[in-house]
Amino acid sequence: MWAALCLRRLGCCAAVVALLASRSAHTLLAQPTWRVSSSPTHTIGSDAADETIFSRAVAARLHTGHLIVVDGSVNEVRVFDANGAFVARRSRRGRGPGEFDARNFAVSTAADSVFVLEQPPGTAQVHVFTRNGGTSRFALRGAPGAPASLNPMLRTPSGHVLAAVGGFRVAAPLGAGQSRVDSLPLGVYSTGATPRWVSIGSVPSLEMFGYAAANGEPGVVGSAFGSLLVTGVSGNSFWIGNARTGAIRVVNVNGATERTLRLSNAPAALTPKLVETRRAEALENAADGAARERVRAMYARGNLPSTLPHFTRFTGGSNGEMWVELAVASEQDETHLLVVDSRGATKARVVVPRRLRVDQVGTDWILGVAKDLLGREYVLQYALTRNAR
Repeated sequence: MWAALCLRRLGCCAAVVALLASRSAHTLLAQPTWRVSSSPTHTIGSDAADETIFSRAVAARLHTGHLIVVDGSVNEVRVFDANGAFVARRSRRGRGPGEFDARNFAVSTAADSVFVLEQPPGTAQVHVFTRNGGTSRFALRGAPGAPASLNPMLRTPSGHVLAAVGGFRVAAPLGAGQSRVDSLPLGVYSTGATPRWVSIGSVPSLEMFGYAAANGEPGVVGSAFGSLLVTGVSGNSFWIGNARTGAIRVVNVNGATERTLRLSNAPAALTPKLVETRRAEALENAADGAARERVRAMYARGNLPSTLPHFTRFTGGSNGEMWVELAVASEQDETHLLVVDSRGATKARVVVPRRLRVDQVGTDWILGVAKDLLGREYVLQYALTRNAR
């Protein structure tokens, strides 16, 4: 069922506007602007039926044209055909065959299958759901030298998995005014008849800050402006980025570093207006007094960076591309992305509605999930025109 969506609610802008902040404005201006259609070509989302009501959804498209929506609130995999008609549910919350029970997960596709990578604090394992109803699952274990506990993060079409060492971790308290950068050991797990594990070392993952709670107990909060670690997969390469420095490491399925690169954009300055806006929103959504204490600690002056991150999200495109979402310094209606080729060269810039999170990119379409101003989620597909200024 394709439902018409009110674009005004999503704050969609028909034209691509605004110049990205850059160390070299001329360099970015020289790049073509790839355009997305001014309105979605397809929309799934309606209060009329349970199967089109989504919460914490992730969208994916199979090679057959079928659309998959993984609903994180109920752990369901829902299949829609290429015309948007609901086909079937392929899972439910649970721990039996064809079920998963995960608060955190990642999604990938290959041919006519969707893979749900279940992450801690649930059981770290990979679930396979086929369009026609087949299900299976496997844990990352059995490879020589592999740690006992692995957390699957990303999967390539060839079946290789980027995994973090260790499961769910509780942050150790810090003294008020203290900070620490947490590091995460990563590696590549090769599935198949002969599993293999290759460590690729530790990377900075999260900056944490200590504070004193009202009851006198020490507490710890993460950075208010996101994780240091940003990862993505494109083709058979993993991209591992440091959002604070802008450095990116591209790793192949054998665990070897293919190249290191740094994008040409400079991070935007962190403005007092943006800090106050985000802080007010977080306080409004805080569930109780302890949550409000954590928000105030996150936004304390000494715990804030001077700039926004270099990037906030990686989404793999076609032919080894990576779509890099940039952080913006205002609550404007657009989200800016750079399209980077497999060699690390910037090919184009793209602007999408700010409320759209891009989950998948094809040669002539993009697919993602957006929320309207009431918090309702929609799966949206837009047409993509490449090499257009």
